[in-house]
Amino acid sequence: MRWLLALAFATSVAHAQQLTHLIVPFGAGAVQDTIARSINAELGAALGRSMIVENRAGAGGTIGTAFVAKAPADGQTFILAGASHTIGGSLYAKLPYHPLKDFTPIAHIGNVDYVLLTSASVPATNV
Repeated sequence: MRWLLALAFATSVAHAQQLTHLIVPFGAGAVQDTIARSINAELGAALGRSMIVENRAGAGGTIGTAFVAKAPADGQTFILAGASHTIGGSLYAKLPYHPLKDFTPIAHIGNVDYVLLTSASVPATNV
């Protein structure tokens, strides 16, 4: 019986020690990176796993997204996707993944507003 308990404990410890990757397909310091790092600890605690934020920037998010699409479907790799995830299909003639068919949304994290600004000396009042 002791060996069975030891095996169960070893299995749970090994699973907890596996690193789960939260891929951010944009550079460090970007809005998505800031969001990922702010939810990382709580997400790891909720999943009972050690989480690591990994930036894989480039090509408007397609490099990191392609990395996640090719990763094993074992629940160890997540992506923090934004609007560029679905827009990519319209911008690029060929993607190494299908933005809708190859991914499953699991949580809505929030909304980010953007503001268009210019110098006060520019006479523009609207776009």
